[in-house]
Amino acid sequence: MLDFQNFYDWDYMKVHPRYSYHLEDWGSAYSQSGKAGDWPECVDYTVKNIGDWEKLNVLKLREGVLGQILKAVFEIIKGLGNKVPFIMTIFSPLMIANHLCGFIQGTHDLERYMREAPDKLDKGMEIITETFVLFAEELKKIGVDGLFFATKETSDDFTSAEEYQKVAGKYDRRILETVEDLPFTMLHLCGDKIHFESMTKYPITMVHWDSSTGNNPSYAEGRRILGDHLAIGGGPNRHFMAAAEPEVLKKKIKKVMLETEGKHFLLGPACSVLIAETAEEKVWLLRNAPEQYMEY
Repeated sequence: MLDFQNFYDWDYMKVHPRYSYHLEDWGSAYSQSGKAGDWPECVDYTVKNIGDWEKLNVLKLREGVLGQILKAVFEIIKGLGNKVPFIMTIFSPLMIANHLCGFIQGTHDLERYMREAPDKLDKGMEIITETFVLFAEELKKIGVDGLFFATKETSDDFTSAEEYQKVAGKYDRRILETVEDLPFTMLHLCGDKIHFESMTKYPITMVHWDSSTGNNPSYAEGRRILGDHLAIGGGPNRHFMAAAEPEVLKKKIKKVMLETEGKHFLLGPACSVLIAETAEEKVWLLRNAPEQYMEY
C-alpha cells in the first residue's frame, strides 16, 4: 500500500482492507481466489435466523482480524510519516448487518428483519456500533486523520431515506461523532438513487459519490445543494476507467473538474479503481488532472 502511495504521490491516503474485515470476527467466512480484483467468496455467514442477532458480542479489538487491521494501520501510518492525510475505511452498521446475514450470497434477509423483528435487529446494530465506536477510538489513538465512512444501503433501491434514518441514522452518527474532532472524514454514498440530502446532514468533512449512475446528483447539482458547507468528491467510475481509451477518460475527467471549477472538490475514482484491469497511464491521468485540468 505504501508503495502504491509513494509511486503516485496521492494527496491523501485511504486504506480499504478486504471488505470482510468487518465481518470475520463474528464468524462469517470467506475464501480468496488469489486473483487480483476478484471478490472473495462467502462460504458461511453469521446471522441465519432472527435469534442470531442476540448472539453477537462486542469484539475484542486486540484479537482476530480487527487486531491485525489495527497493527497494519499503525505500520502504514509510521511508514507514511505524516506526508499526507490518512483515512481508514469503516462501513456503516447497517451495511455490516446486511453482510452478516448473507447479502453477498444474494439473500435479502435484512429487509425481512427490518420489517418482522426490528427489536432483534436493533440489538445487533447496538453491538456492531459499539464495536466500531471502540475501533474508531483506537484508530484515533494510532493517528488517523479521519474515516472513509461507506454505506450502500442509503439508496431508494434498498429503503427510503426516512426508514434508513429510523433504523440506522443514530448508529451512523455515533461512529461519526467519535471522530468529529478529526479534520478529514469522507462519507461515501455507494450506488444509485442515494439519499443525498439526508445523509449530508451528518457530522462529516466531505461527501463522495458516483454521479454517473443515472439517478444521482451531478457534482454541479451537489455543489448547488450544499453550497460551501461540505467539500465534495468523486470522478469517473471504475468500469469506465478500466474500459475507456485515455483520450476519452481525459475528457470525462475534464468534465468532472469543470462542473465544480475544482473548488472544494477532491478528484478521485467514483468508488474504487480496478487496478488489475486499468492501465497505469490512466491512473496517472487521474492523478495529474488537478494540476492540469484548466489546460485541457
